[in-house]
Amino acid sequence: MAQSDGQVWGLSSLGSDLWMGHHEGLFRILNNNSRVYGAGLGAWTVISLDENHLLEGGYDGLMVYQKKDNEWQRFFKINGLNESCRIAIKDDANQIWVSHPYRGVYKVSFDDKDRKKVKIDHFTAANGLPSDLNNYVFNIAGKAVIGTEKGVYRFDTSKSRFVPAVDFNQSLGDKVRVKYLKEDQEGNIWFAAGAEVGLLKIDDLGLEKKAKKSSSLNWSEN
Repeated sequence: MAQSDGQVWGLSSLGSDLWMGHHEGLFRILNNNSRVYGAGLGAWTVISLDENHLLEGGYDGLMVYQKKDNEWQRFFKINGLNESCRIAIKDDANQIWVSHPYRGVYKVSFDDKDRKKVKIDHFTAANGLPSDLNNYVFNIAGKAVIGTEKGVYRFDTSKSRFVPAVDFNQSLGDKVRVKYLKEDQEGNIWFAAGAEVGLLKIDDLGLEKKAKKSSSLNWSEN
């Protein structure tokens, strides 16, 4: 079993497995030991596709892993997306959304149970985003929402483009850079927008217009 030194990017508990995104690759931690998959290729994060398939967001794109004979192994690298995939989420429709700070947003769809048929859609300012820069995808209530340089955006499937998320922007503003959104167990949403950090309280009607904001945590946009 391999032991790891260097930068750890994150830990993910998926089923009975604990995974570690690391500068030297994707590690599986078992009984206080670790095994590396794809040594030398840095891994940011890992997402469960189903009980037999995992998706690694790595330094150079996306890698699918398959469980076979009760052991995980590298299955294939997804063609057509060779960018760093540090920020990736799965929505309730089992689509993967990846945001890149300089390249826009990617939607990755799997068309069969074997996960071999993959479609990649790339979205930029030409598809409704206010800019190609500084877009960050988050999972809120099972849907992908994008924090942008000018508020929050959602994907409109009927138009195949991104549109402003009016409910979020009424609280956060549609001119501020949204850097962070995190839904807690009660369904409330923690945010970092502009120079403010706070909480959006959720009721049965959706987002309240009045957000509780922390006045003690502020920083420069620069």
